[in-house]
Amino acid sequence: MNTLPSMPNIAPKVIHVAVGVVRNAEGEVLIAKRQTGQHLAGFWEFPGGKVEQGECVTTALARELREELGIEVSEAQPLITIPYDYPEKRVLLDVHEVTQYSGLPVSGEGQSIRWVAQSDLGDYTFPPANAPIVTAVQLPAVFCISGEFESFAALRNRCRSLQSQGITHIQLRAPHLEPAEYLHVYRRLAGELEGVSLFANTDWRHPDASHVEQTPLYIHMSGRVLRAGYKPKPAAGGIISAACHDVDELKLAENAGAHLVFFSPVKPTLSHPQTPGVGWEALRDFCAVATVPVYALGGLSELDISQARQCGAQGVAAVSALWGRNQ
Repeated sequence: MNTLPSMPNIAPKVIHVAVGVVRNAEGEVLIAKRQTGQHLAGFWEFPGGKVEQGECVTTALARELREELGIEVSEAQPLITIPYDYPEKRVLLDVHEVTQYSGLPVSGEGQSIRWVAQSDLGDYTFPPANAPIVTAVQLPAVFCISGEFESFAALRNRCRSLQSQGITHIQLRAPHLEPAEYLHVYRRLAGELEGVSLFANTDWRHPDASHVEQTPLYIHMSGRVLRAGYKPKPAAGGIISAACHDVDELKLAENAGAHLVFFSPVKPTLSHPQTPGVGWEALRDFCAVATVPVYALGGLSELDISQARQCGAQGVAAVSALWGRNQ
């Protein structure tokens, strides 16, 4: 009996796409509408196009934005890379934030384009692969995690001081508080801080936390809670973050619906000086497979933002370098 030779499993070709986040002087972001006949026609997207064989990403981005929008890109920095599998193809979105360009963007290929406030991006329908870009566009380069505090007044004043220094995202970490007491402090602090995205970090499996779980708009999951298989249910429009130390925890976080993650420790920390950091290459490898924005954490400060960005991270998160400064 003749049999056909078995066919090897050939991985589908990855389509490498250079994507640009372009802003105007008002901070609005430029988006374009996919045209009839294109994959996911009618969806909005961030401008860009395929990286040709042998072409570097920045060259491809400059070429695509010149062809699509008529602008000349002079400076761009990495924002996020997103591997994504559609049923019919696999893509790798290599997203850069365009920090300097010349010319006025106009539609060069007949597509509709629109300037949108970053807070309004959620009102538009994007392809699934673009969802992490929408999140990344609205996140800062620096994320503060709270340290010790002696009283609620001290906590509130410290957060307000950080806010005056440009810090807009703070994770309230207070492991010494029981969940019920923690959530009381969290709700009170959130009510007194306008313009700050305050992430609640507590043991969401605790009975005292279950009945008020949906109160916080921003929920953080520790590695312990993450590994327990917990899936939070934040208030409508809420954002979930998670702590990760390896790719296995990253996958748990993504499956739990996390919108962003913290990867640590990149360097040794003051709290755990004997624990070696995993280093920048480990961060680069982690970011290469993440489908959500990543904050580098562990012994870092604002001086490390550029290095973290070059590794594919959103930016840096810090406790000591931020919470303890200029008190």
